[in-house]
Amino acid sequence: MKYTLLALTVLILFSCTGRNMPQKDIEFYDVSGKVNHLTIYHYNAVEKDGEIFKGEPNRLGDENQTLTFNKHGYVTQAYFYREADSLDAKLLRDHDENFRCLGETGYNANGEQIFKWIWLYDDKGNNTERIHIQEDSSLFTSWYLYYDENNELISRIIYGDSKSDNFDSLYWILDDNNRQEEEWYYGYWGLEGYSKMEYIGKTKLVSKIYRYDLNEKLSDIFTLSYNDHDFLSEVKQFDADSLEQLMLNFEYEYDKRKNWIKRIRFHDGTPINYDIRKIIYY
Repeated sequence: MKYTLLALTVLILFSCTGRNMPQKDIEFYDVSGKVNHLTIYHYNAVEKDGEIFKGEPNRLGDENQTLTFNKHGYVTQAYFYREADSLDAKLLRDHDENFRCLGETGYNANGEQIFKWIWLYDDKGNNTERIHIQEDSSLFTSWYLYYDENNELISRIIYGDSKSDNFDSLYWILDDNNRQEEEWYYGYWGLEGYSKMEYIGKTKLVSKIYRYDLNEKLSDIFTLSYNDHDFLSEVKQFDADSLEQLMLNFEYEYDKRKNWIKRIRFHDGTPINYDIRKIIYY
């Protein structure tokens, strides 16, 4: 089974579909410093005469987007664009005085509300529930988040509305450094599989991921390497017999503040994606 860069990114970096969730929004986008606006453009990569160029816009993956951060590193609004850079949707996010997200509201290109998320917290400041409401004010999904005695996130359960059987659950086992060591995922009918992670020393950089199927048999192994900026430089996927199935490589260019502004992704040695970022600082 092949995994795209998006699947790997979700697997490694984000959870509440994964658990190693950055403390601030800005960390999720691999930028540092006082960033005000971040715009991301996605293109196909074209190789000619040994050089790699920006090709046509890539419409098969993530949409182009512009994000606005406050001075504390949290997203306050995001705009998503489709072909010809026309607005597709926008998202507005609210925070309280402690910079906890209170919720977010999504709008279509005509400014009509299409969804709303409400986030709830316990008296310790832990986000314990997220409620997803559709444009007709009906409940779509509810997320419930659970923590251990050290206020570390250890489980997330999603329920669909009353008209669906949608159910999804993740449970995390942490190591002594509070890093995700195992992730168990369950569906409506029970266990769907689990993953184990290894790290580079005491850092949060994942070096290996072992994926197991619903019968708890090893299905895939991922190895990850990083460059001097701690960005992914190589990902390899192997099957249960250690035969290589896929290799992704990444090349970057940086601005003066060492944030990447160009990234080229190679699939088994062939350049596939060419991403450009424009960053405006406070």
